[in-house]
Amino acid sequence: MTRTPQPTRIRTRVVALLAGLAVVLLGVAVLVARGGSHGAAPLAVRFLPAGPGPRGPADGIDWWSPVRGEPLGVAVDGPDVAVAALDEVRLLDVANGRTRWKAGLPGVRRYRPALGADRVVATSETELALFDRADGARVATVGFAGPGPAGVLADAGGSPVVVAGSETGAVLAVDATTGAALWSATYPGSVTVAPRGADGTVVLSWHDDTGATVRAFDLRTGVRRWEVPAGVMAGPPTLGPGTVVFTAGDAVHGAQVRALDLLTGQVRWITPLDGWWDDELEPAADPTTAYLLDGMGTVVALDLRTGTIDWRQETGRPLVSGRVALTPAGVVFASYDDELLLLDRATGRVRAVEPQRGVPVDVATAGDRLVVALRLGAPSRVEARPEPGFDA
Repeated sequence: MTRTPQPTRIRTRVVALLAGLAVVLLGVAVLVARGGSHGAAPLAVRFLPAGPGPRGPADGIDWWSPVRGEPLGVAVDGPDVAVAALDEVRLLDVANGRTRWKAGLPGVRRYRPALGADRVVATSETELALFDRADGARVATVGFAGPGPAGVLADAGGSPVVVAGSETGAVLAVDATTGAALWSATYPGSVTVAPRGADGTVVLSWHDDTGATVRAFDLRTGVRRWEVPAGVMAGPPTLGPGTVVFTAGDAVHGAQVRALDLLTGQVRWITPLDGWWDDELEPAADPTTAYLLDGMGTVVALDLRTGTIDWRQETGRPLVSGRVALTPAGVVFASYDDELLLLDRATGRVRAVEPQRGVPVDVATAGDRLVVALRLGAPSRVEARPEPGFDA
């Protein structure tokens, strides 16, 4: 995920990083020269071939598909790839990249569409749009002060609810079947990461230059269940079984990871963890482990039950924004240097660094396949390829 960062955030990070910048650059140079990462085994590095034409399996690409203008965000669910592009939302076949349908949405921005069982959802600057997943017909249009991220979640009875956050600080919930508004709320700050939900509860985080706040709501009614201030070093939340996990703190060396009970907000564990945590750095989780990404390209895996750090890998890739994606064997993210990095999910070892022919604005996974949205390519496109680095 890439967006134009707020100037205040950039200035704050640059000032804090100046003292260590020379060391970082030297470390990256040594890393590239020796093909390793902080003592890790040699990297598998693959340079993609030049040329704008279609590529076959021999080139390491399963398929690629150009979209209107350039891709802005990409999501994968089952057999489908949903893409936000210039004034449109498009659904592709994950097996071959063919377009199933495309629908106009003027003003759609950088956020990936959300996929539900029967819906594809996206926001623009003025509306929340619900499309039929089967044929792309617009099911509902709701006025919304966007843009922002959205999610399709299940309430306590299993019925689907669409929840959208906004850079304006608004949050809106609508019935996924009819588009009828259920509830809304507005708080100071911006919501830049899609809401997470389980057990009839939805969790969102608001960030501004003074700090962040994590809030939980009843998904169907909007009743606020709890809220917790998280400080200026806060990252967005991710969910484990009955647990909300996020980074918090007021300084790089005073940060921590907190795990709260999803329904009550009560603390389950806290683990001190130095790092450049930020709302533009999106974590991921499976049923047992949370995977966190900080602004220096460090990935940390923590046990969701205890908060114990399973592994920590410093890649030396400073980031302005990023999103962790998981394959069965790997942890993937895109660097600010237009690379895809793949780490071993069990050990954290860097298994591949793959330079891209374009700017990787988003990456999602379909099993052991990577689906990558590339801007400024030849052409800008969405492409799918096998997970790299595990054949060594």
